Amino acid sequence: MTSLAERGQIMALLAEAVDKGARQNRACEVISLSERTLQRWQNSG
Repeated sequence: MTSLAERGQIMALLAEAVDKGARQNRACEVISLSERTLQRWQNSG
């Protein structure tokens, strides 16, 4: 299980990667996180 603080950090790092040109699906794949999990985290606030 990932803590709330870790989720925030992961989302921030993924957002930074996407801002710098990475594709979200590839960035998630690199860290073994499903895009669906990322979506759930983003929607949960």
